[in-house]
Amino acid sequence: MDDALVSGNLATLVIITLAYTLGVLIDRLADSAVVTVERRFSRRPQAPTPYETMRLHVLASGGDLSEYLQYMRSRLRIARSTVLNLALSALALALLLQTRRDDGPPASILAVVLYACLFATIVTYWVAWRISETYDKRLTTAYTEVLGRRASVATNS
Repeated sequence: MDDALVSGNLATLVIITLAYTLGVLIDRLADSAVVTVERRFSRRPQAPTPYETMRLHVLASGGDLSEYLQYMRSRLRIARSTVLNLALSALALALLLQTRRDDGPPASILAVVLYACLFATIVTYWVAWRISETYDKRLTTAYTEVLGRRASVATNS
């Protein structure tokens, strides 16, 4: 086998591994950051049952409700990670704009990309917020339905 091909495959494997690991870290960081901010600044009343408890009950019940909530949770985590990635990109662009050299990209192009990044951050944050609101409602509904099923099974036994 050609040495260049082997080293290229190895480099690809290393890059994919690093990208996946970085993605997991960014996902966890974004999720933790958003949850912390939401808890601190949220004016929403707290649910009578903690969301973690509701989620565990629904996931333990399995079925379509569980799968749907897992799907929604994945969408939410992707949206939150995208918000963080866009915000970090905007910060990097702002720093590049301030420290750029004359032989680099024109300031006007950097500024347009920076504003596009900021706009995308705001829009994506709004999308993540909407997904979060929908997730909370669906989780509460699913939890109530799971409890209703359990009560029905207990009554019929």
